[in-house]
Amino acid sequence: MKVETLVVVSTPGRSIINVTSCVLEKLRGVEEGVVFVTTPHTTAGLFFGEDDPALCRDYLKVVEGLLAPLGPFEHVGGNNPNTEAHIMSAMFGAQVSFTVENTIPLIGVYQGILFLEMDGPKERKIHIRVIE
Repeated sequence: MKVETLVVVSTPGRSIINVTSCVLEKLRGVEEGVVFVTTPHTTAGLFFGEDDPALCRDYLKVVEGLLAPLGPFEHVGGNNPNTEAHIMSAMFGAQVSFTVENTIPLIGVYQGILFLEMDGPKERKIHIRVIE
């Protein structure tokens, strides 16, 4: 399978977007393999998590709370007001992977592929690659 690309359009600020169904749609016909889902953006991320609105707010609250007492940041000095976005992206990561066996993605019942937007609004890419 060649690399498939999804485009996600985010809202202003910070948000979490469930991209599970879009990713799985691209896997139709895949019998077996390892799936790599990546985003090439330094102020966005991907992770596995439960797509519960309250929990999504909590993900953001925890990370924001960890960073708030550490400012001010040096990156802001260059007219870049998105230091926290870069750090949050690095903390969450920009890739998830999982296996497909007998056409079934082996992910948990409540495990979704969540896209973390930290510096929206933006048009973002997500790349999907299967190694069969």
